[in-house]
Amino acid sequence: MKKYFFVSVCALVFVFLGFVPLFAQYEAEDEINYSYGVVVSSSPNQIVLLEYDYDRDEEVQVTYEINVDTKVENVESLDNLQKDDNVEIYYKEAEGKKIAVSVEKELFVDEDTTLNIPEEMTEDIEPEEMNLEGETEPAAEEAPATGGPQ
Repeated sequence: MKKYFFVSVCALVFVFLGFVPLFAQYEAEDEINYSYGVVVSSSPNQIVLLEYDYDRDEEVQVTYEINVDTKVENVESLDNLQKDDNVEIYYKEAEGKKIAVSVEKELFVDEDTTLNIPEEMTEDIEPEEMNLEGETEPAAEEAPATGGPQ
């Protein structure tokens, strides 16, 4: 009886070890990675970014494949991306290629930029609540009524 139990356990271990590489491959294909860089070129099928490679300690060009499932943020379409735009990218690796899941153009606002904020977004802010930098200060809280229950 002990002999059959031992053989059964060994068989299960070998079967399990045979499937581990399959699970690892499946998990690696579904992993989503992140990167960012500067657009070198873009087309309907791919985008090339200049990224910093920390392992090699230098900037490298990396190509990402684009498909119909790729989401685009902060720009109408990838056709509107221009050379030297900064982008963040989430991607999957499959068959030795990097496939873009989402591409987001980074938006920067410098000190000289005037923001056109719709009036309805600022209606609740009283002018006296604004400080010199244009940031709002918290409104003074009203003192609670003292008098207790009546």
